[in-house]
Amino acid sequence: MTKTCILIGAPIDSGQKRAGCLMGPAAYRTAGIAHAITDLGHKVIDRGDAALPTLTPATCPNPAVHSLAETIGWPTFFLLSIVVALPALGLLWWLKPQVRALEVEPDAAPTAA
Repeated sequence: MTKTCILIGAPIDSGQKRAGCLMGPAAYRTAGIAHAITDLGHKVIDRGDAALPTLTPATCPNPAVHSLAETIGWPTFFLLSIVVALPALGLLWWLKPQVRALEVEPDAAPTAA
């Protein structure tokens, strides 16, 4: 059975002085992750990278803390995304038997009505 894999990058590079993690999603794409998944027989949809909405400024008196607004923003973004997606996922799970009943076998011949 062919599955569909959706790729969404999360270029997070906050909370530290040295850059690097920001390039993670691009590195996977450059390395050919989509082609590797396709070679396994699956469909791939690349939705690009997630982006943070406008952030509320945040400060911390500790000089070791960097990019506090982004560091707070990413977990909030993912938490809100999950909260928004859960009702739809629950509905899909609840409707799974009805959806399965609608599936047609690829080798099945059409029946005359």
